[in-house]
Amino acid sequence: MILLAPQNDDNDRETRCRERIQEAFASENIEVDVVECDLFSVDEALAVLLRTIRAQDSDDDIKVNVSAGSKITAIAGMIACMITGAEPYYVLPDEYEPSSSAVSEGMEELVPLPAFPFTEPDYQLLEVLGYIHEAQPDNGVKGVLLKEIGDYLLDNDLPAVENVDKSSATAEDIYPTVNREIITPLQERDWITVTHLSGSKHVRTTEQARSVIESSSHLVEQSPW
Repeated sequence: MILLAPQNDDNDRETRCRERIQEAFASENIEVDVVECDLFSVDEALAVLLRTIRAQDSDDDIKVNVSAGSKITAIAGMIACMITGAEPYYVLPDEYEPSSSAVSEGMEELVPLPAFPFTEPDYQLLEVLGYIHEAQPDNGVKGVLLKEIGDYLLDNDLPAVENVDKSSATAEDIYPTVNREIITPLQERDWITVTHLSGSKHVRTTEQARSVIESSSHLVEQSPW
């Protein structure tokens, strides 16, 4: 059993709850591994859940309890199940402790939840989007050049150029690939603007893209390359 727990937990009540959970499973000879993460960051919680689920054997029957933790972790848990095929469930408690409406006791019912298939984020687009955001000038209309994006794809051996001979290819050689695999999808999502200046394309991130970058920084860590 794997338990997601708050990072640097110095809350006495939360610490006692964690200890009670571990003791309850230990009494049934069930080993508990504790994985810490920010339970109030959907990005980090999702990244940790994806990494944890994928670390298990492919034949394992993986279930995710989305009734514990914060509402943020419940959302992250559902998304992780939609992406990986793990089974989410919700526990209806038997009762709550008299001194608290948040600490529950027992289990009245275990309710399976439907996890509809969910398309996994395009890690390549997220990574390149982050690069553009970091590399572009702070102000003005000038941005990252198409050549610079092509060089980034080649230098980092991203999927868009996996079939390109990198020993001889240059950024100019892969302009059609950059436009098709990177620029067009990012424009369709309204994550970049492209401005033509002096015969060059200048690419800049939009305000919407900045929100995407902030909320997906941990997800990019899940990329397979």
